[in-house]
Amino acid sequence: MPAPNLGFALLLEYFPNPMQQPDLRSLATSWRDTVEIVFAGEANATMVPSWLRDQYPNLVPVITTREFPGPAVSAAAEVPADVKQKVKEALLVLHEDPALYEVINELGVQQFVEANAAEYQGSEQMLKNFYGYNKRAEAAPR
Repeated sequence: MPAPNLGFALLLEYFPNPMQQPDLRSLATSWRDTVEIVFAGEANATMVPSWLRDQYPNLVPVITTREFPGPAVSAAAEVPADVKQKVKEALLVLHEDPALYEVINELGVQQFVEANAAEYQGSEQMLKNFYGYNKRAEAAPR
């Protein structure tokens, strides 16, 4: 994925000096592809989310970053409130329908849970290593 993506942003926290950063290249089209590329001997390592790491007991973690809330779903301001509510309600019960297991599994989640802003507080700090990140914006009132 192109920068700034979550994996690369977290890697920069471990290797802030450009001279010490690992050489990152990938032709993978998915997280799972990266694991298969390592097992095929075409790469030395991969960055994967913990849900995928847990599916491969023979994948040895070298670095484990801090945990973040899972994938989030958001809607544009112009989406009507009743539509937002219906989508939210549908996602929160998605895991209850065995016929929809493929959807949940493909996303790498067990179920959707309601999130709150406090869970994401401070996450913007991972952008500090990227050119153009406006440090003043983090001090701006919300």
